Amino acid sequence: MSMFGYNTLGFGSIAGTAGPLALNYAQTYAGTINNGTSITIGTARATRWVVIQGVNGNFGTGNTFPTSCSIGGITAGIISARTATSTNYGAAAWIAWAKVPTGTTATVAVNQTGGPNCRVSTFDSVNSNYSGVYSATVNYSSGSASRSQSYTVTNPGIVFSSLGASSPSGTTNAISTNSPGGITYTYSPTTNRGASGYNITSTTDSRSWTYTTSASFKTQPAMAVMSVFFSVN
Repeated sequence: MSMFGYNTLGFGSIAGTAGPLALNYAQTYAGTINNGTSITIGTARATRWVVIQGVNGNFGTGNTFPTSCSIGGITAGIISARTATSTNYGAAAWIAWAKVPTGTTATVAVNQTGGPNCRVSTFDSVNSNYSGVYSATVNYSSGSASRSQSYTVTNPGIVFSSLGASSPSGTTNAISTNSPGGITYTYSPTTNRGASGYNITSTTDSRSWTYTTSASFKTQPAMAVMSVFFSVN
């Protein structure tokens, strides 16, 4: 699959009735995002949502994780988790989202430093709600760490999931799943620091992920993991 995927999944329809809104998923930007960075968000449309998945590097080198964000001047919802205190080395993952109906580019205002690597996605939904927010940190155990999560969605939609790991060079970070359809696309926003992905869901669909990282040092929390589900309708 190319860097910028595109999916027009509409989940079907019943004869004589309107089908669910097409998801129209696309990846539109990949790179570092500092406060004031302009990102590509594709074709303008009234139902368009923009999601940013980011991973920050070492806190010990002056990086921080964001607590607020706006996309194209619109206040974004945001969740974030970090693997250590701000005075120690560690990493963080975060997900921000906003409904941005106009423009083909948007300026991101985010109160963080360090230029985290990010992926930007867009999809369509008439529903302004989100659910299934999950966030946790996990300690190392015998040189590695893992965390599994699962929940059942009740509508067609999309789940965004991310991992930030406090991992030295040469270690691995990954997201895996045994859910129907698997993770449609995964990527590592920054080397040895995390992984992110999305999973398209159908009605009453059970989703389960396992996040893993391998490392041979530190006793502080190893991973920051999270996910958010958006209904397409």
